[in-house]
Amino acid sequence: MSDQEAEYMEGTPNSDPTATDIKIVHIAHAMIRYILSVATNTNTVITRSRLQDKIRDLKIKENAPNVKFELIFERINAILLDVYGYKLIGYQSSSSHQHTENSNGETNTESNAKEGSDADEIENKNVVSDKFAHRSNSFILINNLKYVHSFESFISLQKSLQYRKTIVDGEYIGNDNDQPASQTLDNSIGTDKLLAMNGILAIVISMIAFSKNNILHNELTGYLQQFGIPIDDTANIPILEMKFSELLKVFVKREYVAKIEENSSMEGDIVTYRLGRRTKAEFPIKSLVSMVQTILNIPNEQLPNLKKDIIKNIGDTYS
Repeated sequence: MSDQEAEYMEGTPNSDPTATDIKIVHIAHAMIRYILSVATNTNTVITRSRLQDKIRDLKIKENAPNVKFELIFERINAILLDVYGYKLIGYQSSSSHQHTENSNGETNTESNAKEGSDADEIENKNVVSDKFAHRSNSFILINNLKYVHSFESFISLQKSLQYRKTIVDGEYIGNDNDQPASQTLDNSIGTDKLLAMNGILAIVISMIAFSKNNILHNELTGYLQQFGIPIDDTANIPILEMKFSELLKVFVKREYVAKIEENSSMEGDIVTYRLGRRTKAEFPIKSLVSMVQTILNIPNEQLPNLKKDIIKNIGDTYS
């Protein structure tokens, strides 16, 4: 057994790991490579059946005995958190009839509903508690590192300073060949395209949320035009160098936004948008409150009223 495998065998019930324990570690490490690859390439929700199929193939390859999905899932999450700061959370759709019970006999959804109306207390009913996460039909990989305000503020400041270097006389020049080549691949992507994409995504998410999770295509594009974002296919979005329709497809594919198409004999095709599963998992209500507070520069003394106003205006967006 390698040193890396031995490290992850520490803390297990058996001080002397069996051949089965070692095979579980092999399977867990292979699954982590698979999960990270999927998340990096498609950034999408991973279904339970997809994980089970991959685990089954690995069991055959490792000649491992039948091991409960729960055990492998727990080992995967332990390594993800320890090494990468990530976490695989369980997710179920609002229409799902899958309920898990806690020690009081309440379902996961019923327990969340009793939490109250404060943004810090409201939990996303679609996110399954850690105890029952392995029973979910879908999973989302999220960053579970603890938020450190001073560190994040420092990173934000550095990105802002780097981005300002790409603006000359009010014009974005990026890596213009006539300008000094001070942008590396890392900071160019991190401060230009990624910031622009995340900025537009934040606007889209906010528009959908404050439209009570149901906004028409024409309404969304109308709002975005007010921010100076070209919404037709005759021009690319500055910095991103892609058309809005292409960017919207990226948001839908990554499940930040859900696109609903309906056919009406009176009005033709009707397209509406709602928050996607990934947004609900990665961007809870308290994050929305924090973003609005930062943008509007609202002092902490007014935060309780801000929370109440936001919860009132977004309706059942997160239910």
